[in-house]
Amino acid sequence: MQERKRCRYYEWDKESFLLPADLMLSDRSELADALRVFYCAGGYDFFCVSEPKLYASRWLMFLGELYERIVEGRYACGRKNYAVPLDEMQKAKLAERGVPAVFLRDCQIP
Repeated sequence: MQERKRCRYYEWDKESFLLPADLMLSDRSELADALRVFYCAGGYDFFCVSEPKLYASRWLMFLGELYERIVEGRYACGRKNYAVPLDEMQKAKLAERGVPAVFLRDCQIP
């Protein structure tokens, strides 16, 4: 069990962990909301995972499912803006690794 405590985002796997209200999305959530939640929950780290066993399983599942919903287009651009919290070097590195563009560009009101 000590190994588990040393993993990243280990608190997500604690029995007492509750998803913070600001990380909850609804059917009316927009792409800006989904990207905000993704990055607030550790989205950049999610893209850098090379050894999943070193990360909390619930954290991986939460971000993996949110990733899929974003890629599938479940969230549309609406009336909210969101600036992706990555610098140009981070964006370029992730683009080289095949991260979809939706995660690398700001969400702007059309």
